[in-house]
Amino acid sequence: PLQPVAPSPATKSDDQVRLTPALPRTPSPPTEISHPPDMSSKHCRPTRHGEVVGLHRRVRREIHQWTDEAFDDFARAMHSLQGKRGATLSDYPYTLESFVAIHPLCHQQHGDGSHFIPWHRRLLYDLETMLQNISGNCDLTLPYWNSNLEAGNPWKSVVFAPNRYGGRTVCTAGDGDRTDDACSGWLRLNQSRACSGRRPSYCVMDGIAASWVPDPFSDLSNCDSCVHRDPYTNALLPFPSVVEAIEAMQDFQTASSYIEAVHNTVHAVIFSGTMGSVTTAPWDPVFFLHHAYIDRLFTWWQEYQNLAHDVDTSTCSYCKEPMVFYGEPAEHWVGRFDPELRCLVLPAGGDDVEPTSCISYDPMSHPIESMAGEHPAYRLGILSELAHVKHLPKKCAEAIAKVSLGMCNASSLIRNMARTCTPNTAAMKGSCERFVGSIPEYVMKQPQKSNKISECQAVVQEIGALEGQFQHVRPSTQAEADLCFSCEMVQCDDAPMPAVGDSSM
Repeated sequence: PLQPVAPSPATKSDDQVRLTPALPRTPSPPTEISHPPDMSSKHCRPTRHGEVVGLHRRVRREIHQWTDEAFDDFARAMHSLQGKRGATLSDYPYTLESFVAIHPLCHQQHGDGSHFIPWHRRLLYDLETMLQNISGNCDLTLPYWNSNLEAGNPWKSVVFAPNRYGGRTVCTAGDGDRTDDACSGWLRLNQSRACSGRRPSYCVMDGIAASWVPDPFSDLSNCDSCVHRDPYTNALLPFPSVVEAIEAMQDFQTASSYIEAVHNTVHAVIFSGTMGSVTTAPWDPVFFLHHAYIDRLFTWWQEYQNLAHDVDTSTCSYCKEPMVFYGEPAEHWVGRFDPELRCLVLPAGGDDVEPTSCISYDPMSHPIESMAGEHPAYRLGILSELAHVKHLPKKCAEAIAKVSLGMCNASSLIRNMARTCTPNTAAMKGSCERFVGSIPEYVMKQPQKSNKISECQAVVQEIGALEGQFQHVRPSTQAEADLCFSCEMVQCDDAPMPAVGDSSM
């Protein structure tokens, strides 16, 4: 009889196959994805399985670092926002007109202080969030302009290029050239048309706002029919002067008042026109470019004072009071510098308020070889200007790096840094009067305005006294003329900002 055939040794029975355990698989870590820019509490934040797992990192870059393609994306989103009409408070933040409408409210006084810094910080945050929503791009952030690095002649800047913000000024010595005091007095714009207002002014006919019409019912001959400018003269401080001042200020209100006084000059002197009035300033898109830099300066102050002197830069004596219109305590939008994340956490958190974002200003991407090192300060956002000045001679770039790193304290700067131009403090005082004077009566009565103007001019007076302590020399290169300081004279031997957990300088 036939015998059953035994299975081949190489062949497994069905039972054997079923009983052989499968090899364990290592589970893949859950994928982290960004939530869409929908203006919700999850807006652009990293999520895992739909749950938020972190903060939205927003990195803002200096205008010289923007490519044409990136700026075009930003400009399209801005065009879309300004194309929507609605100037009531309930339209905020869905129209540019609503940003213009609420802006005067930020200038209300709060006891002995002002919510100038946190109020504008919230305004910028909301605009940035809105633009991300419009563009569908979580990486779209606001550009800023370090105008103090072009203090010799700001009108040569890429800011005024026709594919950026337009309105380049024509000096009597030629378009964008400076010879002694050639760029002074009321100046005209290159691509523009004259319009009538408080004084002769010029409609900007190129750049991002060339076609914007703030008042569609205004006659074309009137300046209200366009974004207009009437630049007066140059009154900018060199960048080292600004850094020197805020390094020495450990008090919140002192630093805020200084930065606000410096801020007025760009509004009422370098641009003026639409920018020169509190009631219209946000109609000119350079408003947000300028205020992003003002925010960047205060962020630098918070970072420096926290790391160098262990100062709590997250609050002030009047910062628990609610900000007008927003209704939130100001300290939520003062923010909190996080030394581990190396960014500014917003809102600051506490009182059942959850932080959603962390703001930084473009980390150093063009290290200077002669200064390269492993010190964490080289990775801080305070070095963003290096990308801006990479075209400068090596000594000038090194000087700016040292200043940005906090390696030159106040006494070092006064002792070792010579100026190549003299800041126009008379024009700065005038900007206090013109810009503060434009605050509407329903926000600030005349006696308060007079006091605020006097306070601003007192700050400028102190700036002038400090500038008088610096040596003044003739520039040896065009770079020194543009920067307003001598690169040869910068000798700083102070240590940079300490690393996390290191209290030494």
